[in-house]
Amino acid sequence: MAPRGGRRQWTWGAPVSWREMQVLEAARAVTAARATALSRADWLIGMAETTLHEAAGDTDLPPYVAQRAAGALAGLEAEHREQTKHPPHVGRPPSIG
Repeated sequence: MAPRGGRRQWTWGAPVSWREMQVLEAARAVTAARATALSRADWLIGMAETTLHEAAGDTDLPPYVAQRAAGALAGLEAEHREQTKHPPHVGRPPSIG
């Protein structure tokens, strides 16, 4: 879970079998072993970003799909810039008093 003030506001899930889950976790472990440890969300966003970069220049895709990929990339880059300018402030977790 992202810290308070972080970028994670909505989540989505996808039902997967236990074998598919093992495949995803193994792929994430390989990525973490080659670079730095990533959260599941950051790993998935990295995978999506790679796919979107490939799709933005693909002339075999329908134009609206390539345009959607380019728009998603622009939004992700804007989020990266905004988060660089205004990093999340990790505060004290809420308490029930």
